[in-house]
Amino acid sequence: MSEELQGLLNKIQAEGLEKAETERARLVAEAKAQADAIIADAKAQADKIRKDAEADAEASRKKADAAVKQAARDVIISLKDDLQEKLRAVVREAAAQAMTPEAMAGLIAKIAEQFAQNAVSGTEIILPAREREDAAQKLIGCLPDVLKKNSSVQLGRGFAAGFKIGFNDSEVFLDFSDEALAEVICEFVGPKLAAVIKS
Repeated sequence: MSEELQGLLNKIQAEGLEKAETERARLVAEAKAQADAIIADAKAQADKIRKDAEADAEASRKKADAAVKQAARDVIISLKDDLQEKLRAVVREAAAQAMTPEAMAGLIAKIAEQFAQNAVSGTEIILPAREREDAAQKLIGCLPDVLKKNSSVQLGRGFAAGFKIGFNDSEVFLDFSDEALAEVICEFVGPKLAAVIKS
């Protein structure tokens, strides 16, 4: 009987050990699966964080590039505007110095000769308000005789030097003011100046 009891005990012990071993193996496999899942999840989160950081860095780089390009464009536009304004001021000053009463008389005489042949009866000359009366008389004196009697000189506003001239019986009005000359010269020089700035 004690042998049977010993055999039964051995059998129970063997089954218990087998069950314990099976349970241990199941628990180890489950723990390993959980650990693998945690590691995989951690890797996925790390990849997402890295990709998000790279995307944020790329977006920040693009924004910085765009900001630098915009700033460069703003500087170029500002420089171009500043240079054109300085050019306009220099040209206006040069025109004012060049438009002496003698120079204006010579120009008016040449222009008037051409229009005197086209049956115009007189002229209207507009001088800047700062010109003296004797300059006005000098300009009338340079006109061809056919135009002298119906010509007038007036003082105008809005320009500091040069003159404007219109012809009676004609729709022609020529502007040789410092402002108009500066505009024409800057219109010609402006694109060349812009090309230099852009390059």
